Amino acid sequence: MLRNILALASDALERQVITTWLGAGYVHSTIERRILDKRKIYCRLGRNERARGIARKLTLQNVSRIAQEEARRRPGDRKLNTRIIMASLRAWADALRTLGKPVPAWIEASPDLIDEYWSHTRRIRDLAEKTFKDHRLYITWFLEDLKKRKIKLHAIALTDVDHFVSTLTTQRKLAASSAANACICIRHFLRFLYRTRRIDTDLAPAVIGPTLRQMLKRPPERVSWAALKRVLAAIDRTRPLGKRDFAIFVTAASYGWGAAEVLSLRLDDIDWYRNTLSIVRPKTGVRIEVTLRPQVAHALATYIQTARAANTGKREVFLRHYAPWAKVPTTTSIASNLRRYAEKAGISFPPRYSMKVFRCAHIAEQLNRGVPPKVVVDVVGHSDTRSISRYAGIDIVQLRHCALPVPK
Repeated sequence: MLRNILALASDALERQVITTWLGAGYVHSTIERRILDKRKIYCRLGRNERARGIARKLTLQNVSRIAQEEARRRPGDRKLNTRIIMASLRAWADALRTLGKPVPAWIEASPDLIDEYWSHTRRIRDLAEKTFKDHRLYITWFLEDLKKRKIKLHAIALTDVDHFVSTLTTQRKLAASSAANACICIRHFLRFLYRTRRIDTDLAPAVIGPTLRQMLKRPPERVSWAALKRVLAAIDRTRPLGKRDFAIFVTAASYGWGAAEVLSLRLDDIDWYRNTLSIVRPKTGVRIEVTLRPQVAHALATYIQTARAANTGKREVFLRHYAPWAKVPTTTSIASNLRRYAEKAGISFPPRYSMKVFRCAHIAEQLNRGVPPKVVVDVVGHSDTRSISRYAGIDIVQLRHCALPVPK
């Protein structure tokens, strides 16, 4: 069987990639699909060109266009087929990176204006480099919308911004939270254009994200500690996947961290002798060091010793339990597992909350116990005590004690 799957390789590089995928746990049908998708994309980019010429054309726009065209020719859901084709190229790039081979730059060509904007913004605001990906995407969409409607940069009006914002949830099909993030990026970009005298009017204050109106209507909901304990009790800790998820959720609940913070935890960040735990928050780049609590230490030790995949070469604590194993799980997969455990426990989470329930419950519980806001901020990784003010309205029971009598 191994000989049959290796027969798919057309050259030595493909043979090495297939061997890498087999070691990561890919089944034969998935390997065949990945190889065929990769060949189709490379063939469409340049039939008779060398690898260097194809690499120059390997941009996000070209790959997305080819994937969408190929998806139309295949039966089934077109969007799902598009994601599968693009995932094949990402899997190819991951295998090349594992083998130490040069990886083609599958990135969108960044205009000089966006690079200048990012340099300007980072001098003013302490933003992580990881945030640039979202800023570049949303600003590129905004510039493309202006170009399609034949509007020059210096002639941008508020109606043009409103038109683009309206397309985020209609044409782009973004969720309300993602559309709000896009509005934040556009607001920064418009402020940059005004400060660099590319436009005459500061349009940034007029850009309002869709979630802002929703947040003003009702405070964020809170899941009680008792409900979260029921969710944790519903996890099957006899299975490796259950041990991993239990360790993730206990860590998130104990310190009020999100999925991104917990998944960034590395083996070197756990100091068993000093009894400390430290992470670098991906959003801000700030290192957080806390005391390793007994329940967290027990959950981490159980997972690492009995359930974590061995000989992967990865230093991250939490790895996938499905192929490819030597990879950190995504926040989306962790959130879907949490919802599955909640349904099993009979708990209904607020819509679109996922791992945020641990953060909200932890902050609200600490504030209700009288813990100083500065201590809470340091543990959860916020940079300003004012940022936790929105969590003070989570517990309606405590807010009732602040109510004033109705005047007669």
